[in-house]
Amino acid sequence: MKSKSIALAMFAAALLASPALAGECTPTQEQEIGGQLAKAARDTVNGIAPVQGKQIFNFDKCDFGAVSKTLKIEGKYSYLGDGGLFWVTVASEFKQGDAPVVTVTGMSKNLVEAVRAQQANAPATLVAALP
Repeated sequence: MKSKSIALAMFAAALLASPALAGECTPTQEQEIGGQLAKAARDTVNGIAPVQGKQIFNFDKCDFGAVSKTLKIEGKYSYLGDGGLFWVTVASEFKQGDAPVVTVTGMSKNLVEAVRAQQANAPATLVAALP
């Protein structure tokens, strides 16, 4: 009886850890979602500190729920602008196929200064993330 309970517990744990139910995003998902998140982040910062050069989105976390089709993302969008290297850390949770909406969770010092200088015209998500 005890061995059946252990075997059942091990099967349940393996099932819950299965990529079919939940897990990290695939490289294909990361590539597609990274582009979408970079665009959403760029659209958020562009009026305050315009993008003028190279851009990159780095994932800190990319989880996908296969049953719920929900993506949970955390990452950092970095870009070159007038005044050097700018960055924002973002989080987003959305259904696969929907456009991601980013929440800014942090930003570079030079972006903080730009947001403060233009606070009246800054997007609410940037103002809310000010330290």
